[in-house]
Amino acid sequence: RSLSCTLGQLRGLKYIDKLDQIDCISAVSGGSWASSLYTYLPTSIDDDDFLGTAVLAPSTLTLLNHGDTTTALDTFSQNNMGKAATNLGVVKMAARAVELYVENGVPADELWVRMIGEYVFQPFDLFDLSRPKFFTKSLDWFHNEIAPNNPELNEDDFYIPKANRPELVVNFNLAPQKDSNNLFPMESTQEMAGILPSFPATPPMNDTDLGGGYIDPFGFGSKNQSSVTGNTIKVVKPENRFSVHTASGLSSSAFAETLLQATKWPSEVTSIVPREYYWPVMNPTQPSQQYEFADGGNLEDTGIAALLRRQMKSVLAFVNTSTPISYDATNQEVVIGEQIAVLFGYQPKTKNDRGEWEPWTRFPDNYKPGDPLQKEAYATFAYNKVFNSDSFISFTEDLYNLTQKGGSVIWKMENVEVLEQAHLGVEAYTLDKLLWIYNSNVPDFNKQLEEEIQLQLNDLHGGEFLNFPYYDTILQLGLSTSQVNLLAHLSCWNIISDNVGGNPNGQSNTDIFKSMFD
Repeated sequence: RSLSCTLGQLRGLKYIDKLDQIDCISAVSGGSWASSLYTYLPTSIDDDDFLGTAVLAPSTLTLLNHGDTTTALDTFSQNNMGKAATNLGVVKMAARAVELYVENGVPADELWVRMIGEYVFQPFDLFDLSRPKFFTKSLDWFHNEIAPNNPELNEDDFYIPKANRPELVVNFNLAPQKDSNNLFPMESTQEMAGILPSFPATPPMNDTDLGGGYIDPFGFGSKNQSSVTGNTIKVVKPENRFSVHTASGLSSSAFAETLLQATKWPSEVTSIVPREYYWPVMNPTQPSQQYEFADGGNLEDTGIAALLRRQMKSVLAFVNTSTPISYDATNQEVVIGEQIAVLFGYQPKTKNDRGEWEPWTRFPDNYKPGDPLQKEAYATFAYNKVFNSDSFISFTEDLYNLTQKGGSVIWKMENVEVLEQAHLGVEAYTLDKLLWIYNSNVPDFNKQLEEEIQLQLNDLHGGEFLNFPYYDTILQLGLSTSQVNLLAHLSCWNIISDNVGGNPNGQSNTDIFKSMFD
């Protein structure tokens, strides 16, 4: 779902000539698959072939290919990113993982990352076991910053971003204790990887020092570091090269548990969660240890924290969620995705034993581990508050009102107070412009579709587009060509359309997006 949404969003921004004006993309889980493919796309693949064609009029879309491949939902362009989403599937990936473990001896904690390499990145020449590669910012960066101290490495050892790509932040988390709710935010970019805030050892949160800065990503996973000289440190080279697919595999590692439950495994395999060696920049003499790494969405599922960490002044927040915006009549509250709520200091909306919604509840001020919460697992989100809690309820009502107008759910905020959040490495500042784009059903889009597509959309008992646009994260991990294309077209249309819907002051969707770049 997230990859398909991101495909359409990149396509839409390109159509309105704003994609080249993006300075930074921050991505989580499936969004990192899409963003990484886009960033490191081989020069042999054309961007239009990869992103597909923007379609301004949904009425021109057809369920089947009648000759125009740009509008046919059942057809991809030759090198379309969407093909990656159709390669996936829990059952077949689980079977392949067992095969690799039993017959090829691949360690259990490397299997999920390997799956992402094979199923997502290999079709685009970004995964090759016979020639594993690191990645880096540019050839200039390699020659100036890496090669002088590492003469055994050469240009062919690195994937290089395609020209004019923005900074890419792939977000994942370090888990210092197994099965703990305490996660620490880690990121990887073209030139650095690590945890920015310093976390001195503070049991039970973390038994070792963590964080304090970044290293060049080609050194990620190293151990037995020594000989610190200024900003340079000597390490034993990692057993496996930290590559494009590795970062995205860590960012999407929640699926590893799904594969474990999907098929029969040898009795000794109790986990396939990725593990990597890590040592803290704040204390480089601390021996490296092997830690579990958690899905980027397990802590901060929008990716917005990395942008606030950089004090970006204008942010497009695409929320590619599976949670529809709905109304809780009992408490007279609006229900939205938890990934937004926690940013405002609210616990995820919770149902009681009778299946009824509980009221929205804030996290305790100055939360400490062990403080009572609606659910113990919510402790993971207790340090996510970056926006004023007092504005949350009215914001949810604004989003709900948009759903009642039939248009895209797009809501612009200006002069937003960003709060200091030490756990995420965010300092207080004023964000000039913040645009929320929520994955939502859009009647103004749907009603323009041809009758055959609408019939499938309205078939609630197994139509081609079951759950559209909220495809289930696990059960619909693998999507059909038509499912990918329709969601990508909707996500693109949300950006390029002159539709007004419930937008303030009669502004069109595309005018609102363009205003973010003024």
